[in-house]
Amino acid sequence: MKRPFELTDFPDMLREDLEVGRHPKRQRLEGPPVHTRSFLVQTTLEWKEGNETRKVNALLMLDSGASGAVLAQHFIDKHKIPLVKRVQPTQIYAANGKKIAGGTHYTTPVDMWIGKHVNKMNFDVLGLPDEGLRKHVGYMPMSWLTKHNPDIDWTLGTIKWRSTYCRKHCLPSTIKIEWMTEEQMLR
Repeated sequence: MKRPFELTDFPDMLREDLEVGRHPKRQRLEGPPVHTRSFLVQTTLEWKEGNETRKVNALLMLDSGASGAVLAQHFIDKHKIPLVKRVQPTQIYAANGKKIAGGTHYTTPVDMWIGKHVNKMNFDVLGLPDEGLRKHVGYMPMSWLTKHNPDIDWTLGTIKWRSTYCRKHCLPSTIKIEWMTEEQMLR
C-alpha cells in the first residue's frame, strides 16, 4: 500500500506554494494585460489584365478570428484590382458585432506571393478605414492558416512552409542557384 504524499516529498519551491495554498503550476500575474503587435505579412499580389501582369505589395494581417480573406476598398480602388459582383450580397460583421460596409464584391483570382510561396486567392472587398496608423490593408483568415498550415514563430515573426499541401501546390519544385564570384559578392 502506497503512503500518501507529504510536504517533505516536494522540492522547496513547490513545498512553499503548497503551504500557502497556491496551485503549484499557476503563475502569478502582476500588472495590466500585455498587448503585442499584430502579425503582419508582406505579400505581393499579382493578376493578369489583358496581356499585362500587374503587381502590388500588400501588408496583410494574419487573423485567426477572420472568417474570410479581406482587402480594403480604398486599396483595391487605388491599385485597380479587378472585381466580381456577388449575385447575393453577404453581410460581414466585425469582432464587436457591428456590420462592415461591403460584401457586394470580391476580387478576381490573384496570386498571393509570400517569398517563394504562391497561392491563388479571392478577397472580399470591405470598407475598412484608411487610417494613418493602420499599416495593413487586409486580413488572411483562419481558412488560409488551416489550408497552408505554416510553421509560425510568433517570437521571431517568421513563417516556414512544411505542409504537404504547400510542397505540392505552392512552392517551386526546383530552385535556381546563381553562381557568383567573390569579387561579385564584394561589390
